[in-house]
Amino acid sequence: MRSQPAYVCAILLDRHGRLLMERRYPKQSLAARHLTCFGGGREFHEQPLMALRRELREELAWCPSRFGPSIDLYVLRSWIARFYLVKLDAFPAVPQRGPGGWPDTIPVAQFNHPTVSRWHREVLRAWRSGRRRVTLRS
Repeated sequence: MRSQPAYVCAILLDRHGRLLMERRYPKQSLAARHLTCFGGGREFHEQPLMALRRELREELAWCPSRFGPSIDLYVLRSWIARFYLVKLDAFPAVPQRGPGGWPDTIPVAQFNHPTVSRWHREVLRAWRSGRRRVTLRS
């Protein structure tokens, strides 16, 4: 079992109950055309929070000062990702397009929509129900 997750992501939530997500480009190898939380791969030497700060600066040219509780995603016995909650008064001005896609917002109530990537949908479901861990079979 890994001692650190391979990926890190941020659940970006504003005070109006909207999520800022990334709509992935059609040719992406992971979650093409789906909505995902912003984040990405953790470098070998990075701690999860350090990696998330780097990823948000790369993708959004911005990084929050505070991060909330985390939710860990496991597939079978492998620790795949750590998701951090970030509550914001308002979303930052972000680039129109980033390396993986473009920003999009959805109401929290729509997190279960099929356009949200399956893994991210399961993590958002866990977050809404107060769980700190999600384990998927595949």
